[in-house]
Amino acid sequence: MRELAKSAFSFSWALSLLGVDQAIHLARPGHESKDVFAPITQVAVDQLDESMRAMYRFGDKMQTSMVDMAFSWMDPNAMANLNKLNPFRSTAKCCGDSDETAEPSEPSKESNNQE
Repeated sequence: MRELAKSAFSFSWALSLLGVDQAIHLARPGHESKDVFAPITQVAVDQLDESMRAMYRFGDKMQTSMVDMAFSWMDPNAMANLNKLNPFRSTAKCCGDSDETAEPSEPSKESNNQE
């Protein structure tokens, strides 16, 4: 248990310093930022079992969509394609549903008169 606590604190300390380092690189002109978090994330995801990986993918997709929506407000050209940024839109067809949103139909008069 002690070794786990030491590892957790060491990891959080290293990750904090990595975040500071990346912020410094963003502030320096002429420095190109690189994605140093992707390999770290992948190592962490590789430690998860399959059900937790599915949960990770769901949350990651939602987070990614939210970040895309937040940054789209800065790009006027992206405003025309906001429907592509819907985090709740399914790309897979399930149970006969389609990606298009259908208007709800009005209840028939016959079903209202049967009561």
